[in-house]
Amino acid sequence: MTTTDPAGEARRWLKAASAPGRGALRLAAACQVLETMFTVVQSTALAWLAADLLTRGAHPRWPQMGLLLAGGLLAAAAAWGAARLQATGRRQISSAIRQQLVATLLAPTGRPVESDPAAAALATVELADDVADYHVQAAPQHRSAPAAMRRSS
Repeated sequence: MTTTDPAGEARRWLKAASAPGRGALRLAAACQVLETMFTVVQSTALAWLAADLLTRGAHPRWPQMGLLLAGGLLAAAAAWGAARLQATGRRQISSAIRQQLVATLLAPTGRPVESDPAAAALATVELADDVADYHVQAAPQHRSAPAAMRRSS
């Protein structure tokens, strides 16, 4: 007899569901690493600038200001890229799950899978109503059946 672990099964399903957006999410993670690196560069430039101001009382120099500006701009660009890639990955994953849900809900009943989103949504609602109607009719009959009829031999 095989027992299934619901938590393990849910984890496997979640891992499989992330496949369509996995590439975009990996690139987003790389952008987050770059953002951290550029923030460190920006902080280093700021520390260099502060050290010169405090020890020498000198005005900021172009290399310090350029490094500070470049670090900030590159960190902002990496953060923007990470956000865009995360949104792309999310959209890819949710689209695949929606398609899978519609195909799973509509295909077994013999109904054609609709290419129009409105028709597919209406068919999904109708299918949900059909399932609810089935349970409304079958549940009382199942409860009223004698115990001997419900046992599987």
